[in-house]
Amino acid sequence: MTSKTFKKTFVNDPSWLNKAICEVDRLMEKDGGHDWGHLTRVLSQAYAIAASEEFLGCIDLEILGAAVLFHDVVNLPKNAPNRREASTFSADKALDFFETIFDTDQKAILRNAIEAHSFSAGIPIQCDEAKIVQDADRLESVGALAIARTFYVSGLMGSTLFHPEDPFGIEREQRNDRKYAVDHFYEKVFLLPDLMNSRYAKTLAHTRNRFLESFLAQLKSEIEV
Repeated sequence: MTSKTFKKTFVNDPSWLNKAICEVDRLMEKDGGHDWGHLTRVLSQAYAIAASEEFLGCIDLEILGAAVLFHDVVNLPKNAPNRREASTFSADKALDFFETIFDTDQKAILRNAIEAHSFSAGIPIQCDEAKIVQDADRLESVGALAIARTFYVSGLMGSTLFHPEDPFGIEREQRNDRKYAVDHFYEKVFLLPDLMNSRYAKTLAHTRNRFLESFLAQLKSEIEV
């Protein structure tokens, strides 16, 4: 997918959109898990959540779109020592761009929506837009997408597919998803559905993770021959 696809997904066409897309394209270090396809899917899911009964009519869609656009503009490696600060750095970039476009209240919502989306940052959510961006982004980390992105990132990090003697972490005292890709499913992915903020995302995440369960069952049958 390209930035043009993202623009077509946008619910409206604010005056700042073209320049913002160019800025993100310039700043974002794109990889297989963080690219225009990722941004487009997150935006589509964010709008779906915003249109659900839980949030309908309560969301600033312009701020929501802006937050999704900039949420990964600073993308640090998973094993970087300052990984937890990536969402704050992204929010800083967004606020720089929107300094004269949004008012003070809008910029506060924008900052929180970007900063709080990160799993590792642990920043408290203060607005509904932040709930939605976090959920939409986390839906990229469950189900089939979780499988694809986990093994991709593990390859970038030089991780092993799974522990040779205890692939699913049943007998080990502690799993290590920095070292073994399959450990990540148990350390994070299976936890995500219950961490979702919205009923929409929670239901969808549980459904998607049933596919992950079937994948791991198949993997177990293939490696235990």
